Amino acid sequence: MKKLRHLFDGMNWYDAVEYATLMMMAVSVPISWRLGVWCMILFCIGSTVKIVASHHIGNRRLSVPSRICLWGMVLFYLLHLVSISYSSNPVEAWSTVGQMLPMLLLPLAFLLSDKAYLQQRHVDALTFLLAATLSLRFVLMLVRYALLSLYGDALDMFINEGLSSLVHTMTDCDIPLVVSFLGNFVLVPLRLAVGLFRDTPMEQYSSCSFCVMHHNYLSLYILTAISLLYGTLVRFWSRKSWHRLRWYVVADIVLLAAYVIRSDSRSGLVALLLLFIACLSHLALVRKQWRVVAMIVSVAIVGVGVSYLISPDLYKRAATMVKHLSQGEEGDVRQTLWVCGIEASMEKPLFGFGCDGYQEQLTERFHAYDCADGYQKKLNTHNQYIETLLTLGFVGLLVLLTLIVLPIVLSFRNRYFRLPIVLFTLVYAVCLMFEVTLARQMGLLFLCFWYCVMMLYLCPRIDR
Repeated sequence: MKKLRHLFDGMNWYDAVEYATLMMMAVSVPISWRLGVWCMILFCIGSTVKIVASHHIGNRRLSVPSRICLWGMVLFYLLHLVSISYSSNPVEAWSTVGQMLPMLLLPLAFLLSDKAYLQQRHVDALTFLLAATLSLRFVLMLVRYALLSLYGDALDMFINEGLSSLVHTMTDCDIPLVVSFLGNFVLVPLRLAVGLFRDTPMEQYSSCSFCVMHHNYLSLYILTAISLLYGTLVRFWSRKSWHRLRWYVVADIVLLAAYVIRSDSRSGLVALLLLFIACLSHLALVRKQWRVVAMIVSVAIVGVGVSYLISPDLYKRAATMVKHLSQGEEGDVRQTLWVCGIEASMEKPLFGFGCDGYQEQLTERFHAYDCADGYQKKLNTHNQYIETLLTLGFVGLLVLLTLIVLPIVLSFRNRYFRLPIVLFTLVYAVCLMFEVTLARQMGLLFLCFWYCVMMLYLCPRIDR
């Protein structure tokens, strides 16, 4: 608690409120995107109040490169807003643009509200909060699995007939907005507890398929936490005060890596492998820690063997997909979705079809390739890059790629190599290949928040 209070030393009341909402977002977004949206609203309100109270507009903490990246986010949102004018489905387009508001509000809050009080220890605290939240979630999943294995029938009756009806009764009440806002903070923990157990088929208990969150987004959260923890670990490894704490961080990284494997996400497995290679390369080529690399590789080989015994289906699915790709065969419906999306985008390559204006052309391609899942379920392309190409054309794709590549380029040009930015970008750039991440709040809100936070690493004197 003393260290937590130390984070607020020297802050004005409006700075303390603003940072407290940042901490709430770091915890809430990986748990419930609805709660995260409320925290974002609080953060934007707090930033507005701070501007009025301090009589100052603008963030002195940000460097010119970080400002360019944040304004790039605003530009990407404005392109979606403009695309409504030529979309064939303007009603749905307005809805999509409304859902994408975090991409406008969060960067503007970082650009216009002064964050001069933010130092490295404040960013580290956000990292530890994210990692602790996900670690606790994994532990709860394991406890849930154990309880369901032992007392499945009794818990099923209690959850479905007792707590579920209570949550639905309280949630469906017609109550004012303020009460609804407060109710979200009260009901979300109870709703999450119900969600851990509710409507889970008994045949899933034996396979330990216990996480109720979408696996692609869950793996994005976990891999982001791993990448940021590794960057923090490398920075503090030699400090005497960290001699004992560093092993707890290592253990947490291993725990989170196991969580990725149990999430049953092939995209998460691919990103974890690339992240592992990147971290080993950094240790070997930059830190010159060859003995440590050899030890980690040895432990990883044992870990892969154990994880294969625990979750063989994930490895078999990944191996099958690689085999089909190498032979030029269709290994997953995503391949067909990607091909259909690229072909449809060539009809309007420069500016795209606009928000939600491409479904007719995409459905035609689904029929041409006999992709029943595509036209029956009205699937999207399951690829953020192709989706951007469809929506905004090459212009929008260029802006998106600039947002991804520019921070990495700036990290290498800085006096000090910005490892957290590089690892974070590697993680989400891979995840964007397997899901239209920005189409859902659980992905959009998370990426926008941490992208804005990562821009602080491009700022001078962040360590002071």
